[in-house]
Amino acid sequence: MKERRGNGQSVFTALARDNILAVGVKHARFKPLGRHGFESRRPKILKKIRKNTENDMTKQEWKKIRGSKESPDQIMLSVKGDASEAMTVRWRTCAEVKDGWALYRKAGTDGEWKKAEASVNFFETDVDESNFHFADMTGLEPDTKYEYSVGDGGHRSKVYTFKSARRNFDKFSFLCLSDIQTGGPEPPADYRPMGRAVRKLLDAHPECEFILTAGEHPL
Repeated sequence: MKERRGNGQSVFTALARDNILAVGVKHARFKPLGRHGFESRRPKILKKIRKNTENDMTKQEWKKIRGSKESPDQIMLSVKGDASEAMTVRWRTCAEVKDGWALYRKAGTDGEWKKAEASVNFFETDVDESNFHFADMTGLEPDTKYEYSVGDGGHRSKVYTFKSARRNFDKFSFLCLSDIQTGGPEPPADYRPMGRAVRKLLDAHPECEFILTAGEHPL
């Protein structure tokens, strides 16, 4: 999800191999729309098609396609400080889910799962009302692979992995992508082509440690 601000800034996100890392801010070109804020430049014909499609759908219909549920989705990793020692994970649920936590441990071990309780922020969109959960996974060892899942006692995500950052290095590699939108204006949005392209890039360039993006990419 991309945050848009009145000063023409847009939040960068960076996609790790399993999840997305929010890592910075860049300037983006937006045109002013008065009190309605800013909008990115798109072909007028696509705007018209998308507007007509959206107007034909009710909020309840949109929620079935893009809305939040009890099960976690939009799972993203964020770097808040020293990425060799900690990693924050964020996920979305419907507003009825009030609590959540992350479980994590070194990957490939039978070690005890550590539990990181999540803080919760309520978020309302034109689609529905959701809770976003943020859990800090701390006490990590540098350059080490970890596995984790998120959710509550009744609804858990599958197990994902990430690798903590190295220490004492002077260079690294990453991929940079723009906000490509989707393959077409009709709902539901199909992000599968983007997912396939990203995976091919990572296979061709395994040295890359993350992907810096200028837009939302729910792969």
